[in-house]
Amino acid sequence: MKLFLAVIIFISCCSSTFSQDLIDPPSLPHNFNDTSVYDRNFNHFIIGWNWGGPGRKMDEALHANYYHMQYHPENGSGDSSFTDTLHFGKNGRRVVSMYNADSLILIGQHPDTNQRINGQSILYKPVLTVDTSQWFIPRPYDRDGSVFGFKYKNKGVILDSSLHSNPDYEYFLLRKDSVSSPTVVLDSVWLDDQVRHYNHNAKTLSAKFNHTNGREWYITFNVKLKDTIPDTLLNQTILTLKMPYRRVHIDTSANPDSSTYSNGTIRFDGRPRIVSESIIDSLGTYRGQWKDSSAMNDTVINITGAMLKHPSNLIDSIITLSAYFICNGVTIAGQFVKNPLLAPDWFTNLYYDYITNLGVQITYHGKLDIGVNWVRLETPRARDVFHGRFDREVLFAVDTLAANLHRSNRANVRIHRFYASDEMHSPEWGINRYFNMLTDTLAAVETASKYARHFYHATGFQQIWSGMTIQMYATIAAPYIRKARADYLNGGRFIETFFYCNGFAGSFDSAFSSAGIFDSLQSGYETVLAGHDITLPAPDPDVFHNNFYYPDTNTNYIRGTQYAFEDILYRYYYLYPAMIYSEKPWWANQWIVPETWGFDSTVFPSFFQTINPESDRLATGEEVRLINGSSIILGTKDFWHG
Repeated sequence: MKLFLAVIIFISCCSSTFSQDLIDPPSLPHNFNDTSVYDRNFNHFIIGWNWGGPGRKMDEALHANYYHMQYHPENGSGDSSFTDTLHFGKNGRRVVSMYNADSLILIGQHPDTNQRINGQSILYKPVLTVDTSQWFIPRPYDRDGSVFGFKYKNKGVILDSSLHSNPDYEYFLLRKDSVSSPTVVLDSVWLDDQVRHYNHNAKTLSAKFNHTNGREWYITFNVKLKDTIPDTLLNQTILTLKMPYRRVHIDTSANPDSSTYSNGTIRFDGRPRIVSESIIDSLGTYRGQWKDSSAMNDTVINITGAMLKHPSNLIDSIITLSAYFICNGVTIAGQFVKNPLLAPDWFTNLYYDYITNLGVQITYHGKLDIGVNWVRLETPRARDVFHGRFDREVLFAVDTLAANLHRSNRANVRIHRFYASDEMHSPEWGINRYFNMLTDTLAAVETASKYARHFYHATGFQQIWSGMTIQMYATIAAPYIRKARADYLNGGRFIETFFYCNGFAGSFDSAFSSAGIFDSLQSGYETVLAGHDITLPAPDPDVFHNNFYYPDTNTNYIRGTQYAFEDILYRYYYLYPAMIYSEKPWWANQWIVPETWGFDSTVFPSFFQTINPESDRLATGEEVRLINGSSIILGTKDFWHG
């Protein structure tokens, strides 16, 4: 593997070209205001299917007006969802998942390593005042979706919003006469616990996808030179970069598990060379210069005058530098060769020694006046996205989509949104903002966020399509089954009750039978809480919620609809109200269709299917009324049925 530290250099005076001192790309050269193709301001209550197949009769009965569809450019005018009025209703609006000419999805499910626009990144803005509350207000005149920053700032000058037209408004300005010795000027980033290792399956864990799966990283920062650099400073250190981390080791042999925490510092793998090369994006636009690297192995990056020097050596030249590091967890004789793995993203393929918090610390040595614009963690694939590597593929997809609709559109459909990274996390906000700006802010996706106002500003999305809605989990008692049979402690579910865990009268052999049951209505379906010493109301919602997600626990396992309903209201809306108290609309993704049951060849007869305790069971008519009605009360502007 080629390890390198890259330095990317941009001239700020080139206003006609896109450069990395600006986060957002320009919108693609495509007419997103063509009303024969787009209805970008569709202003009706949405009723439709997310990931659903065609069914015109049912859609007409439900007055459905919206579909989530996939578009393959190679299908051309043969794409039936535009022309088939037998299976699809007329006059519908679409959110479109797009593929490139090679049938690779452009942007989609976040752990899927095949998608083109993929990867994690978090941008930290030094001039931003960190706001961890639900009621985040962006910095006035912010132009790059900054929501994360540094809680510790020292020595730097931040211009007031009255000076927003000043070219230095975006920069944390460091004056060489402000320090007499090396001084930490930026530290303690927020959020520092979001980047992940995609441990979902064998594909995401493959070394082939280390550029995507969270094992390979860059830390990139953008600075402006406020001085010319004399030859006497070429070998002098101007800035020092370190990345402290907190690590956990979980001892699973203990009962209960025990955790031990320790601190460390990221080990880097390269330092800049002098010769630079041009970056040209996929549309042929010049985006600046970058420098390859020679190998290094150290926990400190010393940024010298030579690394900062632009070929023109002009004041106000803008330079972007990137340091490369690996988090693969490989050890020799108990010592990490590179760095520990990051925290796991998924509940399968788990491991028990990883980084929980990853920080950034910058020390200033004086000697030159400079300004720091932003610092960004990014995977190599995210870096490719930000360099415009896939812009042409997106342009090809939207151009062929528009041409298709111009040729044949008997169903009279219009495109309302383009589907982005499904169920994205905050480290994926950056690439989704990039995609959103490419498509002229027409991106949308089913996701969830505790920080709704941060989400809106970071992504530029026009709505939150929330999957945090009322769900009938598989573990909640099914009212259409009298009694089920389940062995909670051993994860067992049985064929004779179709793998359900509970019925309206409970379970034949619940492991909680000796623990005591509190049930105010004498119905396991409605109000049961199983566990030790339970009384209503629950004294600590967090205890019950956390145990809800771990079926092997022997206390406080939720089985009743009332508690599950109240738990969701508390966790998704009461604790995080900014989504429903917003000037922007939210869309409810309603989980009324059960999750696909997985085939289980270990049981007899093997053609039976097993329901996953973390998935949803089939909802009754009254439960669907509860699901939809509660979202209406909370202000949704749609019913996305999924």
